[in-house]
Amino acid sequence: MAKSVDVSWELDGITMAGTVARPDGGGPFPAVVLVAGSGPNDRDWCSPLLPGANGSGRLFAEALAIAGFASIRYDKRVSGPHAMQNFPRPTGRLSMQSHLDERS
Repeated sequence: MAKSVDVSWELDGITMAGTVARPDGGGPFPAVVLVAGSGPNDRDWCSPLLPGANGSGRLFAEALAIAGFASIRYDKRVSGPHAMQNFPRPTGRLSMQSHLDERS
């Protein structure tokens, strides 16, 4: 069984949103960070550029939790429910380092 909780943190004035999935029990658990691929994929690895919602990121996180691993997955700054609100903020400041900072 897996438990999930939504979390958030601030990065460059943008509220980052994610979900932590973990096994039942008190832990500690080994953990992984699940990072969506290129493009405007959200924390569940769905993209507005593709029809439907496969949710493979969520399914992967749930399978990891059942196997005993905790995970965090998150919406990139310009994806998810706040994409249009956040889009102008990082414009001109995106770099490989800024993408690495999203995981902090």
